[in-house]
Amino acid sequence: MNCGNRMRQLAVTLLLTLAAAGCGGGGGGGGGTAPGTAPSISKLTYSPTVARVGSGAVSVTGTIEFSDARGDLATLTLIVLDAQQKQLSSVTSPIQGAAGQTSGTLTGAVQVAATTAGTFTIQVFVTDSAGARSNVLDGSFQVVAVSSQATVVTQTGPGANSLVLAMGGLYWAETGSDALKTVPVGGGTARAIATRMMGPYSMAFAGADVIWLDAADETSPACASRVLKRTATDGSTTVLATGPACANRTTSDLVVIGTTAYWLTSTAYPNNAYAINATPLAGGPTATVTTSTALIGDLAGYAGTLYWMESNYPNTGSSAIRSYQGSGPIATVASGLKARTFAVDGTSVYYDSPAGIMAQPLAGGPETGVNSAGGVLKLAVMSGTIVWSEMLGSIGPEGLWADATTGGAERGLANVHLPGGTYLRDFAFDGTTVFWSEPDSYFSTTGVIHSVPASGGTVSTDVYQGTLTDRLALDSSANLYWIETAGSAGCARIARLAGGGSATTVVSGIATHSPILVAAADKLLIADLSCIKTLPLSGGMPEVYQAGSSTIAGLTSAPDGTVAYWVDLSGSVNRMLLADGTVNAVSTPGTVSGAPPSPGTIRLAPNDDLYWVADTQTVLGVSSAASAATPDVIAQGLQGVTDLAVDSSGVFIAEQSGIVGAPLAGGTTTLLLGGNTTVGANHLMLDVSRLYWLAGGMIAKMNTDGSSAAEVIEFDLSPPVSSAPALPRSMAIDSSSVYFTEPAGPDIRKTPK
Repeated sequence: MNCGNRMRQLAVTLLLTLAAAGCGGGGGGGGGTAPGTAPSISKLTYSPTVARVGSGAVSVTGTIEFSDARGDLATLTLIVLDAQQKQLSSVTSPIQGAAGQTSGTLTGAVQVAATTAGTFTIQVFVTDSAGARSNVLDGSFQVVAVSSQATVVTQTGPGANSLVLAMGGLYWAETGSDALKTVPVGGGTARAIATRMMGPYSMAFAGADVIWLDAADETSPACASRVLKRTATDGSTTVLATGPACANRTTSDLVVIGTTAYWLTSTAYPNNAYAINATPLAGGPTATVTTSTALIGDLAGYAGTLYWMESNYPNTGSSAIRSYQGSGPIATVASGLKARTFAVDGTSVYYDSPAGIMAQPLAGGPETGVNSAGGVLKLAVMSGTIVWSEMLGSIGPEGLWADATTGGAERGLANVHLPGGTYLRDFAFDGTTVFWSEPDSYFSTTGVIHSVPASGGTVSTDVYQGTLTDRLALDSSANLYWIETAGSAGCARIARLAGGGSATTVVSGIATHSPILVAAADKLLIADLSCIKTLPLSGGMPEVYQAGSSTIAGLTSAPDGTVAYWVDLSGSVNRMLLADGTVNAVSTPGTVSGAPPSPGTIRLAPNDDLYWVADTQTVLGVSSAASAATPDVIAQGLQGVTDLAVDSSGVFIAEQSGIVGAPLAGGTTTLLLGGNTTVGANHLMLDVSRLYWLAGGMIAKMNTDGSSAAEVIEFDLSPPVSSAPALPRSMAIDSSSVYFTEPAGPDIRKTPK
């Protein structure tokens, strides 16, 4: 140690081992003064006040000022206590050269072995040669946990994010083909509970399993790609194959024959080439059946044989229908055609032509005319009946017609292109009944599925009414399936017709890489781009509850899970009763700062008011029971707002300059934490009276009054979220632990709170 006013060196070197976990703050304090002529000390300072676990022996340098009337300082004692104030160690060391010094500054160093995470209290006092003891000064020293030594809960896939806790389980999103996963908080192997679904094109069936083509999950593709998937009845989904679909008009037809799925890929212009692929349903390498520079426009299967059309329509005589029986050569069934679609049964292939619908016997021989239908868009044939849709000029499908495969009197089944602007989207035929879909109006995202007997008769209007359907298909038991997209990203599903005009979700998934997940009683609420979905914690498929027109920026729920609230990118705040899906506007868009709207986190306070980030400078609030109300300004003039939390005492707002607090009714903000602590979106959380946040390379905490700020854990395995390249992170909290995603694993880890 050094007596600063006399410039003399007094050396004290202590080796301390901190060996218990705890919590607390940084250095400096005071205590009582010993009576009589005992020495006194003050102004304890030291640095650093924090060290990482495993960083070895850390040298902590410090100073204290002393006053000693007798000038006979003898020893310095340093005591270390854990978070429960239990003494861990006590070390006393002589002070050399202090004789005659009545005041000054002692300087020295302590070697701290940072072996165990915790916050420790350091107590310091001095004793003179007569044994008189000074007052005690105290401070704290924190040994911070590091992610490399945290407990691994489970391995994850790439880009784990949106971590939440619900009913003893962890739930999160990933960027791979498994979009959502879960694991018990106690750890184990993660289980996929939702697949990636970007925009399904078509479907076929293998027993009760659904085989389907989906748009590939790509951020900046040179050309579009597609993914072939298989979903079992338990909801598990397997990726069978992927491939490009670069050329225009690459058909999305999909055919399952036996244990093989047949589908198309293509390369880009100017060397367009189309390929038919054969993929084993059990998994394994995909084989190429054939390639063609002519457009392969349709695929069909019948009695174990694959059929397709190659066409450069409308070039005269450029189309051909070919077949393949799973091995051996490819056969040409018909050629020199001017056709764009076909269908097949056990005797013939049927195709359109300028003269009408034609039939070519599979056994060979001349083609024959079935009828003189024109403008044919799609054909289906079964049980001796052929059904087709026709187009009126360039407007679109106009109606449905039927005829015997041997010809006869054509019969109109339905006129779809009506004055209201509806049009036929697709149709399916089961041998006796024709089903078709159409929108409620030309630009509507809702629609209806009708049916009519193929023999003609009354059109049924109650098959299904709801979200607009894009593609219809029938399985081997004549169950009707369809694809929905609701006209909005993130809202797709494959459904099956159930009794009473209702539908059962057969396949659904998540489109966005970073959905907002909210635990709501026995379910997860999921904001997937512009759609709100629910997923039972007990298992099942994500169900679309609300399909909006604007991307959802923030989502929360009532504690009992009966009501959902959200703010979208337009700034509108809405609520939905989950029992029946009723939606009402809570608040109109509100901005006061002049900054571009950039809504974000929304929270429900214990007083049932809603608070949300309106833009980078503003936080707004409104009663959750309001109806299209003008929101109140809670805080404005903020800098780079990223997140907020709320309890009965106030609103806590994360911004670029730190964390501030605001009254529930709005007003002047109070700085709780400074130092340019940038908290990421959805990274500020409340746990009783403590705030936790994820910022940069650490997770930290403090009391809601701003006191006792401390780090919980530092990330030492990969760059912090503010680094380039940025790595996604998220966290969740329970009664004992903080859980966080670790991109370097990739995995989920936990550390004591």
